[in-house]
Amino acid sequence: SLSFRHRRPSVLLVWTAGMIERWSGRSQPSSKPDKVVPMPENNAVMAVSNAFERRFGQSPEHVVTAPGRVNLMGDHTDYSFLPVLPMAIDRSIRVAASRAPQTVIHSTSFEDEYDGTAKPVGWQRYAVAAQQASGVRYGVHVMIDGDLPSTGGLSSSTAVTLGVPAAVG
Repeated sequence: SLSFRHRRPSVLLVWTAGMIERWSGRSQPSSKPDKVVPMPENNAVMAVSNAFERRFGQSPEHVVTAPGRVNLMGDHTDYSFLPVLPMAIDRSIRVAASRAPQTVIHSTSFEDEYDGTAKPVGWQRYAVAAQQASGVRYGVHVMIDGDLPSTGGLSSSTAVTLGVPAAVG
């Protein structure tokens, strides 16, 4: 297992041909990455870590990057278990997280925050559903940042729903 005890930890989620094969209908799909590898710190990772520290007053325990993607073949067929050929792109969502007494999910991209007092709307629905589906039963502080546009077919919602559980789990 990976240890996240460093000051500014970060990992990159990597999907390989194994995930493509699972999504092609030959076996059950999985939203878990095939491997998690250490990622060198960069300005974008530092930015989300710094935003987390400014908002929550502590360093994040986990920072992950989930890339956007394009489908070279099979657009809108992946959720039907038909053949697809996705490719990661250089734009991504970065998620920083730590345990907390109460769940607060903040997005620097939308300058918006979910604190559990109202029904989630818009982008919040993806982040809240992913956090709940992760099985985490304790409060978390989450900071979401990225350069992946929310429209344009680059799977920004997928990046959020995969990045949040990886960061809070």
